[in-house]
This record gives sequence, C-alpha cells and structure tokens, in this order.
Amino acid sequence: MLSLPGYFEYIGQKTYIDKYPEEIITLEALKGKKLVEFGAGKGNDMRFLIEKVGLRPADVFYTEADSAVFDSVYEELEELFAPDPVENNHLDHIHLLDAALISLAYEKAQRSPLGRAIGVMDDFAPESFDYVYANNFLHCLAQPGRRELPFEVRHSGRQRELTGDLAKRCNIHVASPEQRVRRVFYEAYRLLRQKGVFFGRTQHAYIDEKMVIDLHEKSRRTENEEFKLRTAEALTEGKLFGMTEEQIVSYAAGSGFSGHKTKTDHGKNSPAGVIYFRFEK
Repeated sequence: MLSLPGYFEYIGQKTYIDKYPEEIITLEALKGKKLVEFGAGKGNDMRFLIEKVGLRPADVFYTEADSAVFDSVYEELEELFAPDPVENNHLDHIHLLDAALISLAYEKAQRSPLGRAIGVMDDFAPESFDYVYANNFLHCLAQPGRRELPFEVRHSGRQRELTGDLAKRCNIHVASPEQRVRRVFYEAYRLLRQKGVFFGRTQHAYIDEKMVIDLHEKSRRTENEEFKLRTAEALTEGKLFGMTEEQIVSYAAGSGFSGHKTKTDHGKNSPAGVIYFRFEK
C-alpha cells in the first residue's frame, strides 16, 4: 500500500475519529470496547482514543501497511501502547496485525519464518473485536504494497510502473484495487464479533472537474487547496481508488455484512468528496 505523497505531513497531529457523523459512530459507543484500526498512520486517532476517550491500550490495536510510516513512528507507538514493557506490553500485537494487513493483498498465502500463515491473521483474534475502523485507508489500496512484490522488483525503483506489460514480463500477478478492498472487507468481517461494526471513511469516485480546473487556474493556492487538488488528480490517475456508495455497500454485502449506513460529504470547495460508512456483522 502506498499513501498519497505528503499526506502525513499535511495532516500533522489532526484527528478524524472525533469528527464522524453521529449516525456512523459516536465516541461514547467506543468506550469499553475492543477496536482495531486498519491503516492507522501515525496513530493520531489511536492516541486520542486512549488519552482522551479512555480506551485501554490492551483493547486498541494498530495496523499500518505503509511500512515507511510505521517505522517512522515505532518509538512513539511503543511508548503509547507499552509504557511498562513488563506489565503492559502490546507491541507484539501491533507487529502481528501490521504484518498481517500488509499481506492482505497477496494473491497466495504468505508464511512467516515460523511457518505460520499471516496472510489473513489465521492464528490471531477471530471474532474478537467490537469495532474495525478504517479511516482514509481503502482508497490507498489502488497501488500494490512493496511486500506484495518480489524482492528484485521492490528494489528496482520501478514499483509504481508495475502494471500492464511490465507485470506480464515479470510473470507477476498484481491484485486489482477492487480485489484488495474486498480482501479488507472479508478480513474485517472475520475479526468482528457478532453485531460488531466495521466503520470508516474513504474517497468518493466522483470528481468535480470544473472545481479542478478552477484550482489549477488560481495563481496562488493555500496548502489545503493544494492538497485537495493533488487528491483529485491522484483519484483521476488511479493512484487512489475512489468508490461510490453503491460499490462499497456491494463489497460489504458480499463479505457477509448486513445492516449498513453510508453518508457522502463533498465538503466545502473540494473537488473530491468522501464516503462515511458503517456496516454491521
């Protein structure tokens, strides 16, 4: 998985979990529950849930498939999840979930050095979470993750070119964005308890082309406008995977989810909107 360049610098310490529509999730509903976040980035929302909402570190699990980002915040996560290495060491759980999520895009099951399948977390926590949370994650599955590719391709500097003829010459099957997203839905369903909820937000497929043109023609753009423009262009170029409400509901239903709520927010002066979603097992 590849995050949009500049995304983490842009959001800084921003949190999202406290800004969701009430019909999707409330902070009160999360209290005392067990939650795993897919694509937690620098851990801003995880830190907020632990320090401000009061969730126990033992009940909050972090995943991030962008290995460069994960490595950059490793020490901060260690302090957040395991302040006492003896009494409260959850860092191993973080690593297990991280390795498993990175492997979701593999077409064939990958195995750890111990010979244990980690592709779909077979040995870890089935049906044990109340919530699975994925904020600004699903649309990042447009591109294959580095660990989805053979070593020689990962280190050739040509990862972003691995499509079409190059993939055929290398005899590599690269999963489509839709396949990756479906795998995440299946995994979320497997991890959740009965009545558990998979919720989050992702980029909408619709792009307001006129607004894109207007932003391009501005002689000076704010940082916020610049990022919105780059997001819209990434969606258009296939570097991010935008979806419609109908698509995301169909993926959820195909994975076994029943009750659902979705809400599209096109935002103010933004050429690309977002979809908030909530699916119940």
